[in-house]
Amino acid sequence: MIKLILTLLNILGAIILFLVSYLSLKAYKILRERIFLMLLTSFSLLAASMIGQGLLFLSLYLSHPRRIIMISLTFVSNIVSFIFQITAYIILAISYSKRVRERSLLSLSVLMSMLRDRGFPINLYIFMGGDIICISLLFFIAFQALLIYLENRKINSLLVLTGFAMFGLGHIFRLISLLFLNDTLYIFSRIIYFLGIIPFLAMVIQVNRVK
Repeated sequence: MIKLILTLLNILGAIILFLVSYLSLKAYKILRERIFLMLLTSFSLLAASMIGQGLLFLSLYLSHPRRIIMISLTFVSNIVSFIFQITAYIILAISYSKRVRERSLLSLSVLMSMLRDRGFPINLYIFMGGDIICISLLFFIAFQALLIYLENRKINSLLVLTGFAMFGLGHIFRLISLLFLNDTLYIFSRIIYFLGIIPFLAMVIQVNRVK
């Protein structure tokens, strides 16, 4: 049941991210602000990452393939997911750094069993390294978003700051869950990351309503 919940959470999160991307495109057409174009690109990458993993984990959950196949597919999907996430965060980091200068931000059991497997020790370092890179980028992005909020004190800026902070917090808890191989903490980290999408959805909805 836990595996299915996490899989559905991934798919639901991807759907919301695609919705955020669509509304960001509409906001860009209205305001012609480059930040919304960057949000469109970044959240589309994050959504593609989540929907890909969600569908893969759902197929693994339903088909019950051999363990070595599950491990191999999960490993590859996590590597691809990290590449998509890091690329998305780099785009956002570049965008927000420019903005500040101009105006001066799996299946759970398969993953855990794979990390515990002595035959795959490198996986732990790859996943931890990926989370550390994501945390560093999100810290930089959140700091830029904080500077923007302190400058204009707008609710939209606060929503963006909150969203990136929750993304970073989700990665921090996932890193801790990998360090201690704690299933419950891993679930908690994914819930926090999922909730981090909500402020962005609220922001683009508000922009589209106002304009």
